[in-house]
Amino acid sequence: LAELEMDLAAAAAAVKEAESAGVPAVEIEEAKSQMSVAETAQQHRAEALAALEKAVGVPALEVDLQAAEQAWTMAAQANVSPQELKNKQDLLDSAKEAQQKRDDAETALRAAVNAELLQVGVQEATAAAHAASSAGVHVEVLAAMKAKIDEAVAAQQRR
Repeated sequence: LAELEMDLAAAAAAVKEAESAGVPAVEIEEAKSQMSVAETAQQHRAEALAALEKAVGVPALEVDLQAAEQAWTMAAQANVSPQELKNKQDLLDSAKEAQQKRDDAETALRAAVNAELLQVGVQEATAAAHAASSAGVHVEVLAAMKAKIDEAVAAQQRR
């Protein structure tokens, strides 16, 4: 993995000095070849890190978990630093947790309103709606469930 640590500017300067000093061409070409390998590896690592940063650099509820996990794997294979990988894994874990919380809140809300109008527990359904809103459940889902709660309230008041 020395190619990932190579200072390409210093290596280029060293090659120029070697050329000026009359170092044999075969040695110069070997050095240039090593520099090319290093440049490619460093570029690959930088691109993998950029892709990972893009994947996890959005709000937690918007992270495409599968794409982010693939980007993390690619970054690990490209030898992105362990600290960077840990930082991005923490963001990925937070996104998973937030999305699970949102999904659970939506499930609880749907369960709370999934009954005959006269059987809907309005207080429980309203509490589930507030929790779902806080967890980031989509506005359209919240509106539909709120409408169902309002229908239940109206039906229960008519009773």
